[in-house]
Amino acid sequence: MAVGAGYISYRYYISPTQTIPYPYFFPEKEVTNFTSELNPDDLPQILVIGDRLGKNLKNFTDKLAESLANETRATIKISVLAENNEGLHRTIYRLKRLKLLPPVIIYNGGTQELFEKKFHIREANKILSNIKTYQDDKVKTLLQLVPVLSKFIYHPLDRVKLKSEPYEDTSEYAAQERGQRMEISYKLYEMEMEELIQYVSSKGKNLILINVPINFSIYPKVVCENSSSDNIIKLQNEYFELLKNENYKDAYNGLIELKNIMPGNALTYFMLGKACKNIGKFKEAVENFELSSSYDCSIWRGNAIHNAIIERYAQKYNLPLLDFHLIVNKDFAQEDNLFLDEILPQHTYYQKLMEDLKKQLKKSLNI
Repeated sequence: MAVGAGYISYRYYISPTQTIPYPYFFPEKEVTNFTSELNPDDLPQILVIGDRLGKNLKNFTDKLAESLANETRATIKISVLAENNEGLHRTIYRLKRLKLLPPVIIYNGGTQELFEKKFHIREANKILSNIKTYQDDKVKTLLQLVPVLSKFIYHPLDRVKLKSEPYEDTSEYAAQERGQRMEISYKLYEMEMEELIQYVSSKGKNLILINVPINFSIYPKVVCENSSSDNIIKLQNEYFELLKNENYKDAYNGLIELKNIMPGNALTYFMLGKACKNIGKFKEAVENFELSSSYDCSIWRGNAIHNAIIERYAQKYNLPLLDFHLIVNKDFAQEDNLFLDEILPQHTYYQKLMEDLKKQLKKSLNI
């Protein structure tokens, strides 16, 4: 009895009360200057949140606000509270620290979700087990009614203490750890996306989601070791020479076979995408470029999996979604220089995005 009571007391003491089993937390003393408050006397009608993508929207929001004001004769102010290197976990925390929220919030992020360390990889099995437990609707309901039970339902973790500023995770990960890191990252992003949506909705505000434009011209940075071998690399080098010599059909045939032999290799998908594009198989090219971005083991940018999560939750909660990825890549077959750099599209595509965003904002603001 004494041992049992002692264990219960121990679990109660070491485990946090949390409905969602995040493997990280923000200590209050570390984040006192995390964000500045919006001026309640000059509250904007529209707030942009997110990472480097959201921050870049600031280059276009003044003209957007001016255009809306001219067309509607309403006073429009747009503020941007997005920062480089911020994952969705920081965006949510930043948003929750605001005392007042504007009527419309625009989220444009998903490209820097693993910039900083959000969890200890040694805790991977416990983290995945806790997430699986959380996904049980009965458990969700129970924890919403009695949050303190989370201390006993979830495995206790050594959670990451996050700082006021994000610091790049420069850790080296083994092959198996890279796979676990990818899996956990996507599952956390999914839970965070739902938390963002539910929080904004609970405040009676409107949320607009913008997905991630994926640059198909960028080679994968890291090929997962479990999807490669010396023989695979040798064959890839042979097919690379075929591509280099513009022998696209033979490269295509060989890469199709190679993809079936060893699925999950980001470089194979990328090379196959290039072959497909050059023989006019544009739909197949897009599919393979998206797979290449998704299987890149570094997760240094947004990819098709992040977009699938954004799109799934936009549908689930009936939210407006602007397909920035399609706006940019619908010119994929005709154009090669769609992006300014690895992440940001050319300004002409931002202008098209602003036109679509203006239409949506009129609906959301009822103007």
